[in-house]
Amino acid sequence: MPLDPVQHVAEFMPLDGPGAPVAEGLLPGGGAFPREADRRGQAMAPSETPITAPILAGPGAPPLAARGTSLVVREWTVSGPRYLHVHRSDDEAWHVLEGALRFRFAEGEVEAPAGTTVFVPAGVAHTYRVATGPCRYLVVLTPNLDRLIAKLMDRPDAARIPAILAEHDTVMAEPDP
Repeated sequence: MPLDPVQHVAEFMPLDGPGAPVAEGLLPGGGAFPREADRRGQAMAPSETPITAPILAGPGAPPLAARGTSLVVREWTVSGPRYLHVHRSDDEAWHVLEGALRFRFAEGEVEAPAGTTVFVPAGVAHTYRVATGPCRYLVVLTPNLDRLIAKLMDRPDAARIPAILAEHDTVMAEPDP
């Protein structure tokens, strides 16, 4: 069932008061709906060396990949895992540059077209897929999630996936279809 973006976000995050987002105007009318993006289409191994200078990526630049001390930003093009999953201690965010992503949560789905940013706090079951292609998006994650995704991109045996997730404080919220 489709979710109303403002109603959906209100269930997780107040739009004002304690815990409210600092940024304003993420939606027309000043709402604060997070939106998501992610790219895994190209082999970009995570660097263990944090960057020490700003990185700028403009139109026509190669895909962005930057790893700092507490954040990693990558530009990806493919869908996330098929199964709902929960990162118990890590937040994750996406920004759709082109195309659209479709996010699935325990309580429903929402489409995130180009220009949309999605923030999923730790503890919220989620997954996403490319809805309209070609799709390009930025994913903002922690170094822990970056290492998890690198391991999963190596296509481990399905029986090992729950143990790999557990190493990174992540669990499946449903069986892998």
